[in-house]
Amino acid sequence: YADSKLCGIEAYRCLQNGEMILNYCDLADARSRHFKMPFLGREAGFSAGTAYLAVRQECPILPFYLIRRQNGGYLLHIGEPIFPGENSPQEQRRITRLITKKFEQNLCLFPDQWTLLPYLDNLLIHEGEKTFK
Repeated sequence: YADSKLCGIEAYRCLQNGEMILNYCDLADARSRHFKMPFLGREAGFSAGTAYLAVRQECPILPFYLIRRQNGGYLLHIGEPIFPGENSPQEQRRITRLITKKFEQNLCLFPDQWTLLPYLDNLLIHEGEKTFK
């Protein structure tokens, strides 16, 4: 559903049916609903969609990372679940911040794993700007 304009609706339906969804964490498009979060000493926009789905459907988020091994293959790291609280913008922001922190920690431990690292400066919000560069 990643290419569909209705992927959020489809994800919501999957959760209503008791299915699991996989949601990729990355910096948000400036036009999407997002929260500005501290990230690598600057500020970046992170999608609010994951947190929104979690609080609306009362489902936990299970963060995980695939780390490429030098000899081929991957190492799967599964983090502690994030359990949502009440359905509120504050809770969505809290969850998004936890996801962002985990993403930032992983990026700092394994910077060679993130293919967009050379373009990071263009993706971060620069002081005085309201949108991405």
